Amino acid sequence: MRALFLVTVDCDLRSPDVAVREAALHALLDAFDECGVAGHVTWFLNENDFAITANHEAFLREALERGDTIGVHDHVDFMRGEFPVDEVEAYCGRSKAGVERWLAAHGRDEPVACHRMGCQVQRPSVYEALGRLGYSVVSDVWPGHARRGHADFQAFDNRDLPTGIGAYRHDAANFADHGSTEGRFVHIPVMHMGLATRMYHTLDHEAVGRWLEESMRGGVEPAVVTWLFHPYEIMTGERAADRGGIDAGRLETLRSHLRWAGDDRRLELASMAACAREVGDG
Repeated sequence: MRALFLVTVDCDLRSPDVAVREAALHALLDAFDECGVAGHVTWFLNENDFAITANHEAFLREALERGDTIGVHDHVDFMRGEFPVDEVEAYCGRSKAGVERWLAAHGRDEPVACHRMGCQVQRPSVYEALGRLGYSVVSDVWPGHARRGHADFQAFDNRDLPTGIGAYRHDAANFADHGSTEGRFVHIPVMHMGLATRMYHTLDHEAVGRWLEESMRGGVEPAVVTWLFHPYEIMTGERAADRGGIDAGRLETLRSHLRWAGDDRRLELASMAACAREVGDG
């Protein structure tokens, strides 16, 4: 059984200091390079909240030069659980257009295909809006988990979905049907969220093994292990106002996980785009 290991970064920067944000992004780039992950990372840019194309061009140029995949990450908490399709389309359309303008200006005129919602919000109206915008790869489903959004609405409830599921295709309304093989979207499920902070648990290597065992029992080929974390998780402090630098201990935790993934012969490093190609046109 082949097993793809996806390192995905939701670019919530969450510090008032742009220089600290840039330092965190470059610290991640350096760690990925040191541990042999460069070129396989997927960066979901939170463009609407942090103007990444304006504030962090050096980071973006380096990520592209290394061959990483660029996606978009949108937080729609302000809609407080309603998510009218036209409003979602308008809001998410601004971030997609901004990222694509920047990419085109730097010789990359292909459309952005990959998207992940903030708080992993899952609604038919959200996926309808993303489909209208031309997204074809999404990654919001987290089997076995439920979560409320920042504005205290139910973001998702995937407690009935089994661990070990693979990438699957779906349309707007059947996003939880992990057995589906048709639809406009390739859905790449999340195996684990977080690096090592009070909010999130650190990556559990034994849990990865259990996920792979469930994938094998389910006949999933290839197995997909998607790890999600954020740049603010390597910053000092737990609140945005307190994040004034890089936490060396958290950065070393990241390196240790990356070294483990690179050394584990069961795992094949892959980007979101490469994984999507395994199940169809992404």
